[in-house]
Amino acid sequence: MLYLVRPQVLGIPYHVIFGYPGGFYVILLASYYDILLAAGLVAFFMALAYPLRKRPGARRLVLAAFVGCALLSVWAGLAYVTTSKLLGGPLTYAWLYCSDFLQSSDSKASLRANVSWAWAAEALAWSAASLGTGVVLYYASRRLDPRGRFLRWAVPVAAVGLLVFFAQGPRRAKHNNLTYKVMANPLLAFPQSVYLSLATVPDLFAMKLPPGFEAFPAPGPAGDLPRRAPFHLRVRNVLVFVLESVPAEYAPGYQARYEAMPELARHLPNSLMVSDMYAQMPSTNNAVVTLLGSLYPQISYESISKEHPAIAVPSLSSELKKRGFRTGFFFAADTRFQNMNGFLAHRGFDVVADYQTIPCAKPAMEVNQEKDNFLNSSDESCLLNACTRWLPADSAQAPFFAMVWTAQTHYPYFPPPQPEKDYGVTEHYLNRYLNALHYSDVQLGKLLGELKRRGLAESTLVVVMGNHGEAFGRHVQYGHASNIYEENVHIPFFLINPLLFHGEKLQAVGGQVDVAPSIFDVLRLPAPAEWQGTSLFDPKRLNRAYFFSPYSDYSFGFRTPQYKVIFNAYASKTQVFDLQKDPRETTNLADQMPGFVRQSHQRLARWVQYQNGFLKRFTGPRPVAKAVVSRR
Repeated sequence: MLYLVRPQVLGIPYHVIFGYPGGFYVILLASYYDILLAAGLVAFFMALAYPLRKRPGARRLVLAAFVGCALLSVWAGLAYVTTSKLLGGPLTYAWLYCSDFLQSSDSKASLRANVSWAWAAEALAWSAASLGTGVVLYYASRRLDPRGRFLRWAVPVAAVGLLVFFAQGPRRAKHNNLTYKVMANPLLAFPQSVYLSLATVPDLFAMKLPPGFEAFPAPGPAGDLPRRAPFHLRVRNVLVFVLESVPAEYAPGYQARYEAMPELARHLPNSLMVSDMYAQMPSTNNAVVTLLGSLYPQISYESISKEHPAIAVPSLSSELKKRGFRTGFFFAADTRFQNMNGFLAHRGFDVVADYQTIPCAKPAMEVNQEKDNFLNSSDESCLLNACTRWLPADSAQAPFFAMVWTAQTHYPYFPPPQPEKDYGVTEHYLNRYLNALHYSDVQLGKLLGELKRRGLAESTLVVVMGNHGEAFGRHVQYGHASNIYEENVHIPFFLINPLLFHGEKLQAVGGQVDVAPSIFDVLRLPAPAEWQGTSLFDPKRLNRAYFFSPYSDYSFGFRTPQYKVIFNAYASKTQVFDLQKDPRETTNLADQMPGFVRQSHQRLARWVQYQNGFLKRFTGPRPVAKAVVSRR
């Protein structure tokens, strides 16, 4: 039955996959781990039943346990049709950790939203078909081969055939471009992920680098080059507006296909747009740490906000607080996710407001009625009202720093209550998402208008950016955290101020780690030495951004002005894309660039080893890993 479910994981209709002679063979290869699980279950229960052959009662119990395991594997296979899209692969230990072990998490909410009565009916139908097929085969064999002569030679032949298949299957699957995601069996993948997360580390962590290999951070051009950051004495306030789950491709100025953000587009003449900005890790709590602390995330499925909330690094808010700024953090969702509230408590904010505390007469955007569901959101109009009530009435008061973080564009996407606009897309969730994005844009427009009404527009540097991206089927993935393709990590980034900017576009590669130093550069303030980023206006900076995702695989990557590198450390697979010619990452050039690939692995190893050493200064040593993953 798992063989028949597998085409749904591939997302290919039955009439298509079985409509050509090779289709049966492709599904057989894609079912490799399903067959491995089935063979293991049969072998285990046969070995268990043999000593009990003269005890009918015990054999019936063994048979019932076998049937239960078989049905469980069918249900897990059906669930994987959904989770492979939502999570980018099988449920892993890292996903559970990120979701606080399914306590009001992305995983839990995603499953609730997608496991319906229709799914339950389908599961029952497949279960009935499985049981019916087993009964028919049992009685047919009893009738046609009552003495078991056929089984005496059929079983060894089948065993030999399976051994050959298991030996040759991975190589043939690779030859047919079948990825682990479309082949994975969720019941085998989860215990494997526990081992990989707790008992091993990717080989980048232990790679020996050539003597004299480039340092990290790599030095930029030598010489005394002039500062390029614009400056005006009247600019004294900072407001960071973070668009939840918004990749660059949906923002104006980035060749957006959908006009979902007209308010932002209206302010482009008073803005500077940065061409290539990246999230260092596609998750919200890590973005909070990176944006405020100019700190790369912990290179692990663990997170700084949860494991080390009091980490003693200077932050954008605390440094401005020392200089007399009023500071506020306004978050439409729940800051309890991954202990963001614990991290924020040590960042020098005067006010931290979120879904739980923002006053709102409008109904909350709730996934369900659980009060601790981290995907619930306050209506963003209430987020805006909370922020504007906190803002000074005029420019005569003390300078301020505010961070405003939207939420309705996060899965499962909360469009405003009025009828949805049809953006002409076939994907239902994408249309919901675009309507939610338009609503966030409306709030941004109101906020910018309120700054102008209060006479704060010229004195305020407004930063508009995404915290990470969101995928809707490209590279066979949905959501944001499962990988580091452009739709996952390439984010919009705008600086808005009528005195400083006039529609410029800065061709630079940077990351969220560079945001705080860039703001300090515009304000002509010295950046703390502990900050790991560099100002986007620094002429000596190296145009390179690093990123990482541990949730489905251990994926590491970096971007240069021309190339994007993605290295899957568990599968030892490298992808290289020429983003100038191939912005949607369709053609892997790795096989054509072996020298560049080798250097890329070394650069990534230098980064992760540097970061581990850097964090040890503030958090103490990490436990020594028990093994090193290396699948080359």
